[in-house]
Amino acid sequence: KGTMRITPRRHRSKFPGHFSVNCPMMRRLIFALCCLGMAVVSWSQEDVDAPYQMVEKMPVWHSCDPELAGDEAMNCTSSSIASFVVDRVNYSRKLRKQHVQGTVIVQFVIEKDGSVIDVNVVRSVHPQLDEQVVDAVLELPNFIPGQQRGKAVRVQFALPVKFSL
Repeated sequence: KGTMRITPRRHRSKFPGHFSVNCPMMRRLIFALCCLGMAVVSWSQEDVDAPYQMVEKMPVWHSCDPELAGDEAMNCTSSSIASFVVDRVNYSRKLRKQHVQGTVIVQFVIEKDGSVIDVNVVRSVHPQLDEQVVDAVLELPNFIPGQQRGKAVRVQFALPVKFSL
């Protein structure tokens, strides 16, 4: 009656299957996993050479002034790509009569040397229109490559091409 039993407190979560972060062992494990995760992300971006989506200096159309910066360079490049693709795509009378309309979205990569590769249709409208847009993008001339930290890098682009009646 007069004895009190003291048991060591265990570091348990209120939820079964979950561990408490108050446990020193769990803190070390979480820290190690975070460090490993950062190392993997850093390694994958630099060593695998995955294309960037945003870079310090975006690729520029070959005839745009390479000294243009920011929005001016992007506007020149975007309008040049659009006019190049529109000049090469034929929206046939047959497809217009069938009321085929919508936006084809293609994704492509501008390589370190400025060439265009890996053209894929992300959103399809009709196989004929998709094929024409892909062919037009593959014909794009070389760009002035994008740069990150002063080095030429691969940059991924998405291009919407709208077909409307």
